[in-house]
Amino acid sequence: MSRRELVFVALFAAALVALTSVPYALGYLLPFPGSRFDGNIAFHHDFNTYFAFMRQAAAGQWLFHNPFTPEPHGNVLFNLEWLVAGKLAAALGRSLEAVFQLQRLAAAGGLSVALYWLCCFLFETVRMRRLVFVFLMLGGGFGWVIYVRALGIDLPRVLFLDIYAGLHPFFWVLLQPHFLLAQALAVTGLCLFLHAERAGRLRHYAAAGLVYALVGAVRPFDLAHLAATTLLYSVATRDRARLRVRLLVLAIPAPFGLYYFWLFWRHPVFRWWEIQNVLAPPSPVALALSLGISFLLLVVAAPGLRHFRELPAPVLLVTCGALAALGLFYSYPLLEFTLQFAPSISIPVGLVATARVEPFLRRRWALLVVAPLLVVHSLTSWMILNSHLEAVREGHSRTDHHLVAAITWFQHHGRPREVVLATPGYGNRLPRYSHAAVFCGNAFTTVNMAEKARLVERFFAPATSDDFRRDLLRQYRVRYVWIGSDERPLRSALLTEVFRNPAATIYEVVLP
Repeated sequence: MSRRELVFVALFAAALVALTSVPYALGYLLPFPGSRFDGNIAFHHDFNTYFAFMRQAAAGQWLFHNPFTPEPHGNVLFNLEWLVAGKLAAALGRSLEAVFQLQRLAAAGGLSVALYWLCCFLFETVRMRRLVFVFLMLGGGFGWVIYVRALGIDLPRVLFLDIYAGLHPFFWVLLQPHFLLAQALAVTGLCLFLHAERAGRLRHYAAAGLVYALVGAVRPFDLAHLAATTLLYSVATRDRARLRVRLLVLAIPAPFGLYYFWLFWRHPVFRWWEIQNVLAPPSPVALALSLGISFLLLVVAAPGLRHFRELPAPVLLVTCGALAALGLFYSYPLLEFTLQFAPSISIPVGLVATARVEPFLRRRWALLVVAPLLVVHSLTSWMILNSHLEAVREGHSRTDHHLVAAITWFQHHGRPREVVLATPGYGNRLPRYSHAAVFCGNAFTTVNMAEKARLVERFFAPATSDDFRRDLLRQYRVRYVWIGSDERPLRSALLTEVFRNPAATIYEVVLP
């Protein structure tokens, strides 16, 4: 990568970050008295979980507990992303939301550099590298058709992963920096692996393995994809002389794989994440529509991939990456959380789709064809950006000041990890702003969430006896009960009011 190319990548990343920061800037600047901007503009249920872990790190923890379930357990969850973010917030004296923005900006720059570096392995000409890089970073699928009302197209949203499932890099930069950071590290790992294949030195393979381990420390799904890609590539090349050093790349992050297997399949609390996180993949037609122009180019390029093992090493590696991503994505029901592999698909598929068209682009009139395709390919990204701009202008992604004050009451009056019983909507918010634990608040991580949600509904029902409530409160050692202003008041001899404001009433449990 030349200096001029690096400047191009830096300018592009800066422009992309500035563009995607507009909704966040509006959220902080627009006057909505009596409320605060949440700091994120989508996936609030998930981000409340992320901020809860960041809060634990800022408070001094190095391993995390699950604050969304009342069962006693130790601090056992390790996640490098939320650990660093929380520690950085504490060190800088900044809010968690501010550090989240710093992470988003840094990860966007990291992915830009890593992805362009990967393009340098695959494409000879600077023009092709820049074109494919922009194509991948701005791309989306055909989900834009449901935004254009004039077209009169009425299709189900589930047909378009590009508008809700985090399939493309622009989506990550705008809405999901958790995917963004993991993919930035994953692409860097692939680049280091290709560099090691060229140099043939042990230290380069070890460097790739260390980056693989960082990927595992952030997001285990992307580590699984990297491992599958590397294994498939090793099988395809049949190079026994390098088999040991390639296995070294997988051996370095192997402890993370074993750790996550124990945590999500054996730990009595965290294993419920795997049990309840059943996400079957959409149909291949939906995926094709969601990949958009990339899928059409892949169909054109497919005949050139027939002699699989004769491909140049970089093309072979990204082809293995595409096959591994698709295989994991459609491994349901062998794996029951296959939608989590969606972020691993678009980059390798896009690279494979464009790797065979470089000779065509050398023709003078090629840009006349490419420019309209690039515009169509990026339409979904602009539509998503615009929809979130409108939502922020209308006052979405905000929390009432009284609600924040009610939640933070636990931070000053309750002891850490004291259990609060609230309806799931409020339960999901409590750990973000306080060190309280909740009876139920997360569809994936609350132990036996469905049953707990039914118990909460019965607890708050007017006809429920205090005998049932007493048994439930005692069994789960509930200390406080939360009732929102939009919920029906509850009268019980077991509860004593200790806090009230326009957003909520908090009761302390008094058991005989």
